[in-house]
Amino acid sequence: MTLRNLKGKSLIIYFSLMLFITFFSKTLFYHINPKVDVSKPLEKTISVTIELKDEDLSLDADGNLYFDDTVIAEDTDDNDIFCRVTCSKADNIDVSVCTLERKNGSCYIVNSKQISYIEYDNILVELIIGTKKRLFIEEASVIDGKYVYIVYDEVNYFGLKHRVKKIPVKLGISEDRFVEVTDGINPEDLVVTKCDRNIQDGDIVVLSLD
Repeated sequence: MTLRNLKGKSLIIYFSLMLFITFFSKTLFYHINPKVDVSKPLEKTISVTIELKDEDLSLDADGNLYFDDTVIAEDTDDNDIFCRVTCSKADNIDVSVCTLERKNGSCYIVNSKQISYIEYDNILVELIIGTKKRLFIEEASVIDGKYVYIVYDEVNYFGLKHRVKKIPVKLGISEDRFVEVTDGINPEDLVVTKCDRNIQDGDIVVLSLD
């Protein structure tokens, strides 16, 4: 047998062995490690409307309309508030889109039309809050009311592996079987929604879609 033939057979044996090891290890890995379902957070645009009527509103000496700023949550960005004022007197109705200006614990309504509110019998202020997108995940994904697992990729000598990371989250409103996450995750995160056994931070897992 020539040296060339020997080298050729050795290469065939080597690659066959590597193929077998790769297939066997992947199959074994699939059965040993936890299997998880994942999904990205849902992005929804949610808005809340607050109606303020005469009893909620006040006029200062200059005829400026204002209300107590505790009506609006402290962490609400003024840029996320759409303010609409409807004034009526007999058959006369005036609708204005206004802006808000906070001063000394009060929210003043700034109307570009320079309306004198004293002239009207009824005033209705509508605050439409929260026109930006919010993230929702399945309630079943939340652990102890304050944690979720997300999946991240790890590349090493043996190839690509998926690991889980336990992270704290802050929750907001609930809607059907989903709950809002106000802090802790990003829109592109893969959140674990289901697993076939208990998992811990740092565990290697297999994705159901693999």
